[in-house]
Amino acid sequence: MKNFGLIILLLISFSAHSTSGWITYGNVIELVQTIHHRFKVNIGVKGNKSDCKEKQWFYLDYTVSGAREMYLVLLEAG
Repeated sequence: MKNFGLIILLLISFSAHSTSGWITYGNVIELVQTIHHRFKVNIGVKGNKSDCKEKQWFYLDYTVSGAREMYLVLLEAG
């Protein structure tokens, strides 16, 4: 039972230090509405491990759940 508690504590400490794993944080440089029912955002990230052609541009369709909230957060951050 003592080992089980140790394992749980170890797992909790790993989750507290986790990240998304594919980009770092950065400042919002530009937020653009498009005619394709999506918005694009240019974020000044220092690193992006994805295979995307544009390393600092990201987009989200307006129809995705939470897109409105994300847009409002990006407006406030810019």
